[in-house]
Order: sequence, then C-alpha cells, then structure tokens
Amino acid sequence: HAGGQRGKTIEATVAGSNLDAATALRITGKGIVPKILSVSAASCRVSFQIAADAELGERELRIVTPGGISNRFRFFAGYLPEINETEPNSDKGQPQRLAALPIVINGQITETDRDYFQFSAKAGDCLVFDIQARQIVPYIADAVPGWFDACLTLYASDGEQLCSADDYRFRPDPVLTYTIAKDGEY
Repeated sequence: HAGGQRGKTIEATVAGSNLDAATALRITGKGIVPKILSVSAASCRVSFQIAADAELGERELRIVTPGGISNRFRFFAGYLPEINETEPNSDKGQPQRLAALPIVINGQITETDRDYFQFSAKAGDCLVFDIQARQIVPYIADAVPGWFDACLTLYASDGEQLCSADDYRFRPDPVLTYTIAKDGEY
C-alpha cells in the first residue's frame, strides 16, 4: 500500500532492515493513526486508521527503532476506493476484474511483469488513468538501470489496442486520457 481511503483502516507491510526492534511509527499531517502490528528484522506489519476527515494528500511515514529513525516512506490519504492488485493478472487473457470505476489500485511490479485489469465502460465515459510509480519510489536501489519506466495501454475486449502512453509531459509516470466510443469491456 502506498496509502488508503478516508474513513478506512488498512494494513500494510513496510520492508527494510533492522526493523525487529521498531517501537513507533511517525506520520505527518492530521487524521491518521498508525499502529505497529508485528515486526521482524526485514519487515514491519502496520495498520493505519484513516479518519473520515483526514487531510488529503502525501504524508511522510517513518519507523522509529532504538538505532534511529528510518528514511521516509510516502503515504497518501485519498478519497477514492482502493484495492490491491492480485495475481495472476500478468496475462491479457487473465485480467483482474475491477468492480467499478473510479478506483485506486495498489500494486507492485517486478522485472518483466505486466498487470492487466478489466472493467466495464459506457459510450461517452471520459477515463483518466494515472500511474504513480516514480512519484512514490523515485529510484530502486538494486535495479538496473534503477528506475521503473511504466507505460499504460488501453485495449478493447477484442484485443484491439486503443491508445498507449509512457510518460506525461515532463513526468516519467504516464497519464492516459480516453473517451469511450461504445459500451463494453475494456
């Protein structure tokens, strides 16, 4: 998770090192109560109770241990419903079904991974897809070349590619806007 919806309580795992003695979580802004659920040397299971009136936007999250305070993690409080990406969805023939739009999908992508999602749309719907990858994790330390270069592609149910985007203006993360021509699955 990189965040959660107002009025919800979510659980997430924060990965790192030397976390087995974590004593507290610190988060900026108002309206979010973080709690440590369990710890191990490499991860910390946490929950976030997000108030219905929590301030929207990006927060800084840090883990406190006897050895010091962690680097910051980004956490976003939003107003849209959120779900987690679930595998298998790496094949166009087995997309993850989205019940409704708009929605935020929290996920993780690995080397050579692709994620496919399926949803219904009606003629005239103007859809906006916005990936926030490098905005959240600007550099991946053990990767080559170290940056995730995301792209978005919209397909019709028959497999026809309708449009694609691999960046947006001066942002490396893509934004794709498309007006649906006919009712159907996409």
